[in-house]
Amino acid sequence: MFIPNPLSLEICVFAVLENFCKCAMPATFVTLAGELGDAKLRAAAESFGFNENFLFNELVVYNSVYPVENRTLYEVAASGIGQSAIVATPMHICLISAAIANGGNMPEPLLIREIRTPAGRTVSTLKQRTVRSACDPETASVLSGYMR
Repeated sequence: MFIPNPLSLEICVFAVLENFCKCAMPATFVTLAGELGDAKLRAAAESFGFNENFLFNELVVYNSVYPVENRTLYEVAASGIGQSAIVATPMHICLISAAIANGGNMPEPLLIREIRTPAGRTVSTLKQRTVRSACDPETASVLSGYMR
């Protein structure tokens, strides 16, 4: 059994996902979110880029929102099942998934990978860069296992 570092920001993610794998009931998420509290949930969300815009060379990903103030216990608990005032854009969900698939490193999305001549010769290849380290590789590995 994997036991996360209690100082890591991802502890709430592990707690929620491990229980999801056991019973997959919304009540589990609500209870855990209430027990973990708003500060830990917000820290985990922000480590994956919530509450900030991503400005890339080819596109802008507007911020997904995890509320930051005046949260009641009910709202915090509802966050455990993605309710309350949490908003996530589809592109941000893709970036989160890509970070988990890439060992915790969130890659910059590219609309163009390479430029070729009409004859098929590669003129330029764009390198994908890491935007942020959203979580450590061990955390990404565990989350990736839960996503299978």
